[in-house]
Amino acid sequence: MSLELRAAVADLRLHIAQRRFERALDDLVRKYRPDQPRAPKGTSEGGQWVDGSTNSSQAQAQAQPKRLVADLAARLESLGGGAPILRPSPKGATQFIFPNGMILRFDLLPGQYLGGQSPHINLHYGGFNYHIILK
Repeated sequence: MSLELRAAVADLRLHIAQRRFERALDDLVRKYRPDQPRAPKGTSEGGQWVDGSTNSSQAQAQAQPKRLVADLAARLESLGGGAPILRPSPKGATQFIFPNGMILRFDLLPGQYLGGQSPHINLHYGGFNYHIILK
């Protein structure tokens, strides 16, 4: 092999090694950036680094169901006169009994409360029964 050809091969190998090094360095920089956003507290990924495709509105959307459940619980406690007691129903349904007598019961098995009824949530309040049928 001529000296010129050896020099060209060595130059090519050096160029390839340099490109590999640059890519590895780019990957390292991309994987660790102290300014990279983190998932917010209260989410399943809370505190973990998130990639650039996750923005704050996506993180807020992920946290929204937890806020909705917390808001619903607070509204039920307000309506029911305080925090409920968890007491299974005689037929094994999960039910919450509130200080003012309001009952929130989850009849999740077909016919759990009455034969032929589909799964539903029952809210007994002020002499009325409200059924929320689950599909």
